[in-house]
Amino acid sequence: MNTDLKARILYNHLWFSDLSEEFIDNIYKDRRYHNIINHKNFNPRLISFITDSQRISEFVSSNYWNYICDTLENPKGIWSNVFNIQLDAISKHLVIAVSLGGNYITEERIKSLYYELKKRDPDGNKYRPIESVLRVLTGSLLDRHFYDDIDYVSYTLFNPSIADFVISAYLEDIEYIAFILSCLKDSTAIESLKGLLKSDKKRKSTITAIIMKLVDHSRQEIITVDSYFLSLQQFIFDLKIPTQDFKEFNNSIINSILETPNIGIDWRLAKLTQTLVSFELIHVEDALVRRNSRLGFLRRAFSIN
Repeated sequence: MNTDLKARILYNHLWFSDLSEEFIDNIYKDRRYHNIINHKNFNPRLISFITDSQRISEFVSSNYWNYICDTLENPKGIWSNVFNIQLDAISKHLVIAVSLGGNYITEERIKSLYYELKKRDPDGNKYRPIESVLRVLTGSLLDRHFYDDIDYVSYTLFNPSIADFVISAYLEDIEYIAFILSCLKDSTAIESLKGLLKSDKKRKSTITAIIMKLVDHSRQEIITVDSYFLSLQQFIFDLKIPTQDFKEFNNSIINSILETPNIGIDWRLAKLTQTLVSFELIHVEDALVRRNSRLGFLRRAFSIN
């Protein structure tokens, strides 16, 4: 978003607002509007928030500029209004998925997520078309990136403070977060949960509960050897959750590893296989016999000649 467009957005919001002149003068004083336009957190929703006369009805004009500066510096507070009032269900689901999925998602995956949510949500028939949803989200909550030379499109969060809000407001809603992540099925989201745990050990019980719910969701599916399920299984071991609690899931992963033909070599698979062996849930010799030379990655993982 260039400076001219930002200036027009700010001007239009001021023009159509019900702010009194004494409040607006705070923005024009010493050309302070440049500070708003050039601020790293500039966002159309943020501008709408700070120019909403109802939100500052109890303010005196002399405090208005400080309010603007504080909101620009710490915009997390505005997202509560956006998520709870302005967003429809599917828009909220998608933004939360991107927030928990490492602040990045390809257009192909976000569309796949949309249709999975639509299929599994009892109210999915009420969802607006995906093109309409993405059009509204782009420029306000998501940034769209188009790579013309490779015909590739991806989305990131418009502002990192959105993820901060999502984590503080929704992470404790274990059923909901597990539902979103089970639809997303992205190893990046599992890595993000690991990062959240690393940054705050107090989250362990919450994140463990989310992982357990993800395993519950997996019972309704055919387990495949892919990056999502491999990352999920490895995180179970990292969290030191008793293996008997996940015997069925463990067995499904093990059988997939041993039986999947033409399995690719993946660092997650090699690491997980090492863990399975260390827990004595799988034996290298048995794997090599059953998979023959197709499990050559096991030989490399365990330095077997």
